[in-house]
Amino acid sequence: MPSNNLLRQQYLQTMGVQIWQERATDIDVQQAPLVLESMDLDQLNSMVADCRRCEAYVNGSTRSFSMGRPKARPWVLITDKPVQHSTASTQLLADILSAVEQKLESSYLTSSIKCVDISRSATLNECMACQPYLLRQIELLQPSMILVLGELAAQSLLSTDKRLKQLRGKDQSHVLHVLDTAIPVVVTHHPDDTLKDPQLKRLVWEDVQLAKAGAL
Repeated sequence: MPSNNLLRQQYLQTMGVQIWQERATDIDVQQAPLVLESMDLDQLNSMVADCRRCEAYVNGSTRSFSMGRPKARPWVLITDKPVQHSTASTQLLADILSAVEQKLESSYLTSSIKCVDISRSATLNECMACQPYLLRQIELLQPSMILVLGELAAQSLLSTDKRLKQLRGKDQSHVLHVLDTAIPVVVTHHPDDTLKDPQLKRLVWEDVQLAKAGAL
């Protein structure tokens, strides 16, 4: 029986997607359009595990697909750098959600960048290379609310160069074209940034209250 990797290669070849192979002295980056319409979350996760659409995968990175157990129409939380388990950022995020009667463990937490290198920050181009994966996740989950944590995550999700201060404080659902039905989108600061600057807590509180109202 062919291996899963071979079956995947055959599937991509059938769909006309070019497959690049890593070479010892040279690295090729897959730039062909992705064909994701028929993929479920497990299949999408497998494709992310093998992705080489940008240079991020060569920098000692690990893959980050999601955290949490998706339920019917969950809150989807999108960060520009993953929130690690059992950290101050995780606790702060859990506390923020609890204040609006949401639980972190019942939300769906993902990152705008799927190849994570803790030694450096991702670039907008790298996040944009991951955007098709992120949009397909949203299509499959059909969330009741999308809470975006961080400027880079907001820029890549919404395909904009606007700064976070221009994006927060309002519902951005009119910008996101994923489903026929509108999904509320609220942008706020990443928990890491809030820990570094406690003055941001008031703004995050306002944004999460806006998210709660939009999800009703």
